[in-house]
Amino acid sequence: MIPKLVALAVCLSCATTVLAAEPASAASAAQTSSPRLINHCEAYRDSVNSVRTPRDLGSVRLRFEVSPQGQVVESEILEHTTTTYFAHVVQENFSRCLFEPARENGLPVQRKAVLAIDFQDQPHAANNAVCPDVLLRERAPGTGPMVSVKLRVRFLQSGHVAAVDVLQSSAVPALDEAAVKAYRQCYFDPGADKQPAFQEEWITTLKWG
Repeated sequence: MIPKLVALAVCLSCATTVLAAEPASAASAAQTSSPRLINHCEAYRDSVNSVRTPRDLGSVRLRFEVSPQGQVVESEILEHTTTTYFAHVVQENFSRCLFEPARENGLPVQRKAVLAIDFQDQPHAANNAVCPDVLLRERAPGTGPMVSVKLRVRFLQSGHVAAVDVLQSSAVPALDEAAVKAYRQCYFDPGADKQPAFQEEWITTLKWG
């Protein structure tokens, strides 16, 4: 029996991804190709890394339903050894990856693929940016559930921040304002050695316990 999708390993700086798919019959396999990852998800990996803590180290396996256009239309977490919160962050971000769709008799078709990601090192901000510690400016209430604010940071190629937007409020205005104020001061050195590819947009979530 020949699988519909040949295993493909893509090495990222902090993650190893492996694609797999549901098996097909030998008769149809010769005329069938499998979804192939064409966008290596660098931006989404960096967004995920921005919220990762030491206790989030581990792996996440996701199953994607890939459309004939190569976009993920549905995803689910198969298993994870990270925290549940972080696994859902991974699912949300990596579901935006793009694929070359599977083909059957030459035509693009919808098909499932599995992505396995390992997180084993310490995360870095997008563009190797350095940002102020928000917790030194404002602290969350000492009691109650964890609160978080989701931000979108837009960088300029000069190394400065163009804008910071609140995508999801913490419901604590003082924390939202402190996060925005701090992340407007992020900066990276565009002339530094071994600088990664420029990332214009960075989605990050700050959590307070």
